[in-house]
Amino acid sequence: MVPIFYYRIVRNSLVLRVH
Repeated sequence: MVPIFYYRIVRNSLVLRVH
């Protein structure tokens, strides 16, 4: 099971990369 905070970090990284 992946923690929620980990999911948030991954999503943030993707957003930063797209931006």
